Amino acid sequence: MKELYLVGLGRGGFAALEPVLKREQLQQVRCFVCSAAPPYFEEFFTATKGRRLVSLEQEAGKSRSSKDNFSFTQERLSHVQVISRLLEQEQRLALLLPGRPWPGDTLLRLLRRSPELRETAFFPLPGEDLLLPLLETIAAAPPPTGEEPYYGQGREERLPFCRGLTVFDALCGEQLQEPGCGELLISQVYNHGLLAEIAARLGHLFSAGHRAALWQFNRRGEPILLGTWTLQELCGLSGLPLHAWSFLYLPPFDRFSLGHMTEMMARLRAPGGCPWDRQQDHRSLRPYLLEESHEVLEAINSGDMQSLCEELGDLLLQIVFHSELARERGDFTLWDVIDGITRKIFRRHPHVFQQEKLADARAVSRRWQEIKLQEKAEGGLKDDPFALPPGLPALMRAQKIQKRAAAAGFDWPAVEGALEKVEEELRELKAARNTVAKGKVEEELGDLLFALVNVARFLQVDAEQALLAAIAKFARRFHYITEKVKATGKEITSFSLEELDLFWEEAKLQEKGK
Repeated sequence: MKELYLVGLGRGGFAALEPVLKREQLQQVRCFVCSAAPPYFEEFFTATKGRRLVSLEQEAGKSRSSKDNFSFTQERLSHVQVISRLLEQEQRLALLLPGRPWPGDTLLRLLRRSPELRETAFFPLPGEDLLLPLLETIAAAPPPTGEEPYYGQGREERLPFCRGLTVFDALCGEQLQEPGCGELLISQVYNHGLLAEIAARLGHLFSAGHRAALWQFNRRGEPILLGTWTLQELCGLSGLPLHAWSFLYLPPFDRFSLGHMTEMMARLRAPGGCPWDRQQDHRSLRPYLLEESHEVLEAINSGDMQSLCEELGDLLLQIVFHSELARERGDFTLWDVIDGITRKIFRRHPHVFQQEKLADARAVSRRWQEIKLQEKAEGGLKDDPFALPPGLPALMRAQKIQKRAAAAGFDWPAVEGALEKVEEELRELKAARNTVAKGKVEEELGDLLFALVNVARFLQVDAEQALLAAIAKFARRFHYITEKVKATGKEITSFSLEELDLFWEEAKLQEKGK
């Protein structure tokens, strides 16, 4: 049976090292520090033990190329692999960890779950807690100067929500996927590569000017402030003596989150909330959902990003509202909605999240439909490729049906076939126009529209949006004509078609000049 001693080094102070390592269990056992150790650790070992202290980071680096891209997963697994290999050689090892260590330590959890260490006995030798003295020091420290407030002064007066604290292990940096509601403390930021990756990820969640502080325990076991920087500055930082007793601290972000939004909606719906919101149900909200969707599309078409941001917020409000109504009935919550769509996207992209290989976008679309059919079959549902919501506009319905038929293999090999079909349907419409059968004209016109939608699909154009854009363009140009006519003091009926067409061409030239 192999033996692995998990030794908590508390604050990592120079004076605390000797009594820890004099423990009887650690005699004649090789010691490894979890990651980059402070320089004085090496001094201590050389002076008192006559042997070199080995860092897992150094050992892992031997088996990695310097050209390898940084990967949080690889960083974690390389440590576990090094420990497994060394334990196989030594049979008994001591792993030196910061703090007690704290229960959320990623390396500890990975070791206990590792199949390679199934036949290993773990012996924890806890040390002093790190977090309490660090947090007490941070709380007592004066706010550093900077363009943005460091501690979010005045936040409590503006936001009616609790802040709290999140402690995060730097080795799990890829799981930083949303800004916390309160303070964020990231442990074991032990080298600049890790710091840069963490800062870059936080830069997607916070503003680039949001300030963060680097704290560290010194050789006396005291928390000291290395300095404060913006997240943008942290990405290019170098030359700091980072080690396993280094922490990155971020004050609360002065911004609402999705959790705040759900809480706000619950308060609007609660007794004493907003009378209008309390009266709504899923059916009464339908017009607003449709309206907000169209306003998002209008913002996209206009290219106005500020408007798009606002309209996406209005659309998100509808999703949160419907989710809150469902939560009140016990049907589902917003978090179920997010979990469900995330799992669906994961399942339907095996070429991204698993090892499956797909040649191109058409193969991806076909695979998507295959997985969708499989999911329905497993759920006991029959698949009908033409089963679409009855409220869909005709052009959108046509494009979706054509897309599903194409995914099943019923499609032209190239857009030329679809264009020839348009020409054929146009000839048939011209022929039907000379007949007295109104139904025949309607049928041929429908066939022509359907064929045009197919061309739009081949060209990767949304037929519904293309027509809406054409309508908006026509309205703009016609408005220009009416303004020009009004300026003459005459009625529009007094102008010939040729004269009105000149105004139309002026409108076109003005649009091109913008």
